[in-house]
Amino acid sequence: MFVKKATKKAFWVLVVFVAVAIFIGCEKKENPAAVSGTDRSAGTELQPVKIAVAFWQIDANALLVQKYLQEYVSPALNVSFMFSEAVADADSLMTFMENAYAAGCQGIMNYQNSSIEQAIAKANELGMYIATNTTIEAENSDALYNTGFVAADPVGVAKSFGDLVRVLVNDGRQHNIIIVSAGAGFGNPEHYEAAKAILHTLEDVYGLKYTKTVEELAVSRAETVVANDKGIKIVIYPGFPTGDTYVTGMSVLLQTGDYDTVLACNAAYARFSVAIDEVEKAYGKDIRVSAITSINDQTRTAFTTLDSSGNSSLNSALVMPSVSTAVGLFSLVYNGITGYADRVRINGSGSLFDSPKWKCGDVAEYSRIERINTSDDKWEVTLDELKQLLVVFNPAADSTSIYRQLEGVTSEYILQARGL
Repeated sequence: MFVKKATKKAFWVLVVFVAVAIFIGCEKKENPAAVSGTDRSAGTELQPVKIAVAFWQIDANALLVQKYLQEYVSPALNVSFMFSEAVADADSLMTFMENAYAAGCQGIMNYQNSSIEQAIAKANELGMYIATNTTIEAENSDALYNTGFVAADPVGVAKSFGDLVRVLVNDGRQHNIIIVSAGAGFGNPEHYEAAKAILHTLEDVYGLKYTKTVEELAVSRAETVVANDKGIKIVIYPGFPTGDTYVTGMSVLLQTGDYDTVLACNAAYARFSVAIDEVEKAYGKDIRVSAITSINDQTRTAFTTLDSSGNSSLNSALVMPSVSTAVGLFSLVYNGITGYADRVRINGSGSLFDSPKWKCGDVAEYSRIERINTSDDKWEVTLDELKQLLVVFNPAADSTSIYRQLEGVTSEYILQARGL
């Protein structure tokens, strides 16, 4: 009798267990983050997601980002991507966004940052989540579908570049310097902070007193002599190499033979590398160069090409990572699409997430950095690390944890973690 009762009781326990399991299974299917597709590493069902990527130019960095997203991220996370051609202006971006929406894209990673407010407004109109590669927080940052901005924080860039400048000029000798301030006087926050950092560093190393404030000097829109109490020759050369006069003007400065150091807030230094070489040969001098630039063939050539003095044409550089910035943009958009926009927005608004640039002190260090992103086991951010930024995989992920993780993607960390 006891056996029969126990058997009957076990039967009903089994029925209840199966019913509960079926109920839980149905509940899972309603989770917006688990509709279809499979995460092969964890066996988790994933929502199929389609994301547009708008590039302002198609260069080596854009191609690397495409490779990472298309070949590495896409098959693992059930995400498809729609990549743009070069999107040069606001009209082209609006057209691409409309086409992307028509093609089923639910969000956009935007590298075209000349029309941020317009892009956010269009994304909001279409119902597409958007994240933008810029340091400028737009006036409509609180738009519902704006998940944030990802770029190197200008203050952090300035500090890192200032460190490189200090090493270059603090050798016990007096150096006459050309500061290539790029867009510092034209609204570019990174160039402005970098120009200030250069001036402050020179002020500190040489004990200078300027006749104008650093802030006034940094925003110079024309070639400007930086008058100081030590008689050191310092000149600010602003603007961009968009016309013939830019390179010509720099060549005239160099050909005086007065300057032996060029500190560039962007990669424009490469446009007058021939002029530098000619002046070095004519005057038998070494012109040292430090610049903010990217990891590409041009930078490799500058580091590995020896000048007439037997030194690297580029002495040091602050280089922009490609993949970690893309990961930041992707994580914000993906979290929005999968129902977690509120976890990545701060106080109901899209905010800036720092993707720091990397200090590279010499050619040996650059040769190590260049090995990053050359195979699946050497990506800046692995799939496991990427998943930590996505609430679908890491329920604890939020704006704070994402910020901290992106900020930690330094060259030092990657070189050590990937055994390079």
